[in-house]
Amino acid sequence: MESERIQGQMRELIEGKPWLGPSVLDILKPVTAAQAAANPVPHVHGIWELLLHLTETQEYLMRRLGGDPCQGEVPEEYWPEVPEPTEDAWQAAIETFRRNEGRLRDAAAQRLEKSPLEEPIVPGGFSLYDTLHGHCEHTAYHVGQMSLMYRTQVGRSR
Repeated sequence: MESERIQGQMRELIEGKPWLGPSVLDILKPVTAAQAAANPVPHVHGIWELLLHLTETQEYLMRRLGGDPCQGEVPEEYWPEVPEPTEDAWQAAIETFRRNEGRLRDAAAQRLEKSPLEEPIVPGGFSLYDTLHGHCEHTAYHVGQMSLMYRTQVGRSR
């Protein structure tokens, strides 16, 4: 069933063995708070900024799956400020992301039980199918950026 495959992709991308390489959590495992907070490439988001952005996007999608149209431009809070870069704060950010992804998968599963994949998640919006695949694509895009930011700091490929 397609809904099970979508949920499997969501899970694999975060904590499994996705086709694109390491999972999000595998990529973040060796990253320190200092590395995550760094911006080694001018005018490019750092690892921590990207993780916070993905976490905010999870919240946004959970609201949309719940029926909130979330209309208008993307607010600045989708790129939150990085807190004081301590190891505890970094690990808390990773855990919030991991926990949110589980909650998002649960919300997607509930919606998939009662809605066809081609139905818009909100009136005039993208279909459930496009939204969930788009989430995976968006996450993969930013995870690639995280991997590159890490490599610029440690000088080797993963």
